Amino acid sequence: MRALILRLLFVCTLAFGLGCNGPAGGGGGSGMSGDKSAGDPAQSSGQVEGQEQGQSTGQGSGSDSTQAEGVPADLCLNVVCSGDDWCNPVTGECMSYTPPEAGPEECLGLGDPTPGVHQEFFELLNEFRVVSGADALEYSVTLEAAADAFAEQMWTEDFFSHTAPDGTTKGDRVLAAGFCHDGVGENIARGKNSRSTPGAAMEALLDSTDHRNNMLTQSYRYVGVGFFTTTDEEGQWFWWVQVFANDRSN
Repeated sequence: MRALILRLLFVCTLAFGLGCNGPAGGGGGSGMSGDKSAGDPAQSSGQVEGQEQGQSTGQGSGSDSTQAEGVPADLCLNVVCSGDDWCNPVTGECMSYTPPEAGPEECLGLGDPTPGVHQEFFELLNEFRVVSGADALEYSVTLEAAADAFAEQMWTEDFFSHTAPDGTTKGDRVLAAGFCHDGVGENIARGKNSRSTPGAAMEALLDSTDHRNNMLTQSYRYVGVGFFTTTDEEGQWFWWVQVFANDRSN
């Protein structure tokens, strides 16, 4: 009887093999856009302009592997692979390791707005969306960086448009800042000795139907806001930017 049991155990071991897992396998576009501009006839020193918006992570290049029937379990026992390569337990061969790609969370740059002006401008925007029945937006510090840079660029290069003198667009700017994709929308406003607060800037944007609609676009999920101020011989200037993004990963 003992001999029969041992023989059965030996047969089962050969029939089913032993399990061994390698590293887990693993596994971004521009939308249609249109300028929506609106000046402020009652206040020539202030202007607003709006523009609508037009991966997975992997860890290793192998996959979970179960040893095939009858294959010994120690093919990798004496195998030494170089660097980050790993040994495939089925073949005993070294396989190259592919580092995981950056996930969408990284390029979204989710975080908190810069305290003060940026935070207040963001909170006013979300309050307006919520009371109007739209979802609150998540904040992107990556979009904030793009918005801040653009607000200052409009001053230093003396223009007021969604397209810079060098031809770059809102999509180009967010990609340069490191955002995931260029499916974005944008509102801009400026004032000379006026529109000096987030509340005043929001009021100017809300006076325009196009800008209101841009702020309420339901497909947007992320936003970053920008602000720049400076003084010249004419007085103090204030520049405001809102950059919206939808949830496309490419």
